[in-house]
Amino acid sequence: MSAPLPHEPFPMEDQLALHGIVQRGLGEQRVPGVVAGVWIPGRGAWVQAAGIGDLRTAAPIGRDDHFRIASISKTFVATVMLQLVDEGKVSLDERLDRFVPGVPNGEQITIRQLLGMTAGIFNYIGDAAFEQAYTSDPLMPFARETIVEILQRHEPDFA
Repeated sequence: MSAPLPHEPFPMEDQLALHGIVQRGLGEQRVPGVVAGVWIPGRGAWVQAAGIGDLRTAAPIGRDDHFRIASISKTFVATVMLQLVDEGKVSLDERLDRFVPGVPNGEQITIRQLLGMTAGIFNYIGDAAFEQAYTSDPLMPFARETIVEILQRHEPDFA
């Protein structure tokens, strides 16, 4: 059961326009399904699930389905890190090895470099063994130690 929207819904005309945008986007982007939402304080809210959520069964996608957000999580992590910097709990010039020991060059890599994506850390999903395991089971558990082991097998990438 979907949770109620936190605001009043948009007028029907706006909802239909948003629905049309989502339907066109599904076709243009060639994706099987999407959950989209728009919230404008004082104006309205709208959430729609459209398309297929499970390619094996062709079950429809739902508003409450779970999604892998991948690199979008970087935005959330960066926001929290900058909040911690603002609160004086961490410095942008602190070194990575204080928080994650064992990362190659971790004693030289700063939080600033991590947030700016200029630290040169190998992209662990590019590791052939990890990629094969993850492709076989996207829900596979893995620990920070697993990632550090992968990083230790690869040269830094400062491209």
